[in-house]
Amino acid sequence: MRNKILFLIIAGMFLLSLIAGASATNIAYVVKDTARLNPQFINVINELGIDYEVIDDSLIGITNFSGNNIIIRGFKKHENEE
Repeated sequence: MRNKILFLIIAGMFLLSLIAGASATNIAYVVKDTARLNPQFINVINELGIDYEVIDDSLIGITNFSGNNIIIRGFKKHENEE
């Protein structure tokens, strides 16, 4: 159920970006620990063929987000974390 909801959210964002006239969708995925990404989220993005960039949240202040159409902040612990 969680995967379906995540898929629908990302698919909706992708479609909205296409409607807005974006030539290529690029997601900035901002996380606290780049070694602990949400695998379901990454799988959905890959299945949709969307380009993404993982950004450590400590680098937000010096990151240029102008090339990103969507910015997503990962903030929740995942089932595979200890």
